[in-house]
Amino acid sequence: MKEGDNGFLVPPDDPPTLATAIDALLADPALRRDCGARARRRFEDGFTLDAMLGKTLAVYRQALEAHSR
Repeated sequence: MKEGDNGFLVPPDDPPTLATAIDALLADPALRRDCGARARRRFEDGFTLDAMLGKTLAVYRQALEAHSR
């Protein structure tokens, strides 16, 4: 997560900071579009079922290789 690149991190129980982040998105259609597109790419690259399974299998393979040495 990169602040303002593909989303905004807002502390819990901090309505003023949440309002500021929402205001920034409401005021800037290009920011909304670009931030959303980058967040979507990040999700598709790393968090789909196929991506998560691939990463999990890679960890198991690495553990098996280390154990067989």
